[in-house]
Amino acid sequence: SSAHTVYSTDYLQGLWKSCLLQGAEFKQDVVEDLSYFKHFDRIIIAAGFGTLGIEELAELPITLVKGQLLDLEWPEGIPPLPFAVNSQAYVVMNRDNKSCVAGATYERDYETEGPDVSVAKREIFPKLSFFPYLQEARILSCRTHFRVSTKNHLPLVKQVNARTWVLTGMGSKGLLYHALFARELSERVLLD
Repeated sequence: SSAHTVYSTDYLQGLWKSCLLQGAEFKQDVVEDLSYFKHFDRIIIAAGFGTLGIEELAELPITLVKGQLLDLEWPEGIPPLPFAVNSQAYVVMNRDNKSCVAGATYERDYETEGPDVSVAKREIFPKLSFFPYLQEARILSCRTHFRVSTKNHLPLVKQVNARTWVLTGMGSKGLLYHALFARELSERVLLD
């Protein structure tokens, strides 16, 4: 069998370069309501967890899920994984083959928005039981981010008004599904 590891930072940088070559522009701003876009013909909101900060979208049937990852020192004497594992747990070697990323948590109730190593360790390490040599691995760092999920765990592609659509709710699989759902959404927008 074979597999490929997609390094999300590299992939997203490449995707952005492709967008730039097609004339995209980047502008970062705080958007509190859809009136911000009053001068645009078509609007697609794909703001991840920021979607809930837009007044007209605050009632969408989506929830925030906190996800944490642990960077672990790879045990000496154990060969690095030849490819990523995505099962009960997610384990992928870092490029240096001296550490790996393990995760993830799916926290609906959390005390802090930032990294919480004790919670991450408590939730991730039991999932690594099929890698017993990682049970005592040294934790190098803990990272956290928020995913947007729907009740049925399917992405949400919805027209909000005559000019506005929203694409969200991809959970932990956004990197896998973004192109498929973006294509579906662009077809809907162009047919409108």
